[in-house]
Parts: sequence; structure tokens; C-alpha cells
Amino acid sequence: MEKLKIGEVISKLRKEKGITQEQLANFVGVSTPAVSKWESGISYPDITLLPILARFFSVSIDKLLNYNNSLSKEEEEAIVRECQSLFNEGQEEVGYDLCMKYIEEYPSSYSLKFSLAVMLNFSCGLTKGEERQKDTLGKTIPIFEDIVENCTDKDIVNGAIMQLGVGYTVLKDFDKALELYKGIQQQICDTTAIIASIYAEQGKVKEARKLLQEKLIVQINEMYGTISSLGCSYFDEDIYISERYIKLVSNFIKVFENEGYPNISMDMNLALAQLYAKNNLEDKCINALKETLNFIDLENIGRPIDYSNVWFLSKIDIPKEEIVTVNFVEMLIASLELKEFALVHNNEEFKNMIKEIKEKL
Repeated sequence: MEKLKIGEVISKLRKEKGITQEQLANFVGVSTPAVSKWESGISYPDITLLPILARFFSVSIDKLLNYNNSLSKEEEEAIVRECQSLFNEGQEEVGYDLCMKYIEEYPSSYSLKFSLAVMLNFSCGLTKGEERQKDTLGKTIPIFEDIVENCTDKDIVNGAIMQLGVGYTVLKDFDKALELYKGIQQQICDTTAIIASIYAEQGKVKEARKLLQEKLIVQINEMYGTISSLGCSYFDEDIYISERYIKLVSNFIKVFENEGYPNISMDMNLALAQLYAKNNLEDKCINALKETLNFIDLENIGRPIDYSNVWFLSKIDIPKEEIVTVNFVEMLIASLELKEFALVHNNEEFKNMIKEIKEKL
């Protein structure tokens, strides 16, 4: 654990409360210079003042003393595994509460806060419909904002910025999203291939392959995301172009899915259905939804997203406890209940599809 700096704790709590050092000094019964010395680390408050400070800031003494604690990497990983296991077992509410408990308990462990907040967005926000998604973002956005403001690790900060951008976009706060995304510095060049070649020259072939395969996953997903976004950009302008982009990305990803890559084509069929619904093409929308259902293995709806059986990603070793389990059917049902599919909500074929899916859950 990192050594406690109680002066920083007092300073942070005082500023959050919006009071001056003099006001705090008057309440506690000490001089203003004494408070200044606490916050600068020159001296510490007498132990008899801790209950008074805790009461003033409406926190426990334990929290007051542990407010700025940091965890070791091993401790953080253990907490993440504990929380993820609950979501994997379907105990979403318990997992949600435990994540929030740890986030509150270790407010300065930014890497832990980031991991847990991402987990909350993914496990609670994506599968429970629009209202739950907004509720989850209402909890996680302040966490990511705190990370951006106070964390000194650039990688964690950039990750938090990306999460905030997604959150702001979902909440339609587009100006904030653009401001954040534009603030992320682009790398001058990608050194992955160079590093891999150096590993190979050193005889570290396994390390080289692992690095390149990790990059391959990123590139597949980036290409998938780029083409998908292009298709969506034409939703309101040209249905034909939008349809072609969506079918293009479906064909692209199928090349990898045919080799064992986790199936994500369902999203593109869903995008087609949404496109048709937006343009009042009810029959096409229903047919696209039928195709979407063909991608779902109802016998294994809670399957984990795992690369261990993909031959061209064989060097990537993901611990079992870190493999994310996603209930694709719940995600699909939540998506279909959105207003974007209002066109088919009263369609009998649509109702029967939803009924059939829910009966097999």
C-alpha cells in the first residue's frame, strides 16, 4: 500500500465541500496556518481531531485515513477477477454493487477504477436497455471524469477519455464527445512490426507472434468499426450506399469468422434491420432480423468471448477469469425494444420472434 498522505485527503475533501482553510480551521478549533501545514504535509492533525474532521466531512475515520490508498497490481487484479466472476455467473446486481463498493473504497487507485467502470458499462449498460444504460453512464461518467482530471498515467487517462466520449455520445452530448476525442494525441507511427522484427532477430519468435496477433485483433476491430461507421453515416442520406457499406463489412468479418473468429456479424444484420426500419421498409426489416437470429446459438447464449480456439490468434493467452461472457440474446432483445424499431413492434412476425427467443432464455 502507498503511504497515506492525510494532508492531501483533507485538502481534497475541503475543496469538494467548497470551503476555505480558514472556515475549516474555525470549525475544528485550530489556526488557519495549522490547516495549511496539514495540507502541505509539514505537520499532521492531532489524533483527537480525527473524529471531528470525519464528522465535518461526513465520512468515517477509516475512510478519512484510507481515502488516498493505492493497491498493488496483484490486489487490483484479484478485485477485477472477483467482480468479473459475478457478471460471468449472471449475478449482475451483486457485481454492480461490488464494483461501486471498491470504487468508493479505493478512489485513488485509478487503474482499478478504470477497469471496474469499463466492466460496469459493458456488463450493465449494454444488456439492459436504454434506461439502464443511461443510469449506468450516470454512475460511470463521473468516475472517468475524475480519472481524466487527477490520474497521471497517460494510458489510463486516454482510455478514460475514450470511455467518456462513448458515454457523452450515447447521452447525445456531442460537443463534449468531440472535444475529448480531438484531445487524444495520435501516434506518429505504429512500431508494432518493428518491435516484432527485433524480437525475431533475438530469437524471441513467440513474443513476436504474440505481439503481432494482438495487433491483428486491434486491426480487425478497427476495420470493422470504420466501415460500420461509414455505413451508419449514410443512414439519413442514401440507403443504397449505407446498405452496401454494411454488407461490405459483413463480408469482411465473415472471412475471419469462417476461420473461428468470435461471431460479430449479428451486429451488421441488426444495423441493416435498423436501416430498413428507419426508411419504413417493414418487410426488409423483418427479413434482416430473421438473419440476425440465425447468428445466435440459443443453446449457448451466454458464451464467452474467447480467442483461445482461433488458430491465427493461438499465441494470445487470456486467463480464464479474464474472459468476458456476454449474453447476446439479452443484448438483442434490449436493442429491439428501442424506438428505432418501432416500425415493427406491432408486426406479428416480429412478436413471434421475440416470444420464441424469450421462451428459450
